[in-house]
Amino acid sequence: MLSILFLAISVALIGIALPLVALFAQETYGSNLEQYIARHNPQHPSDVERLTIEYQRKQDRNFI
Repeated sequence: MLSILFLAISVALIGIALPLVALFAQETYGSNLEQYIARHNPQHPSDVERLTIEYQRKQDRNFI
């Protein structure tokens, strides 16, 4: 009886934990853009703007 209760609790915890892990592991447009900018080591705000536009153009090209 106790082992069945333990199994039920374990399954419930896994059911809660997996969606939370997926939520935090999910890459978003913002995180991908931030990584792209960081890889190119911008020195000025204009570099960030240029890299943002570059990234968006590459994303648009890959979408088609």
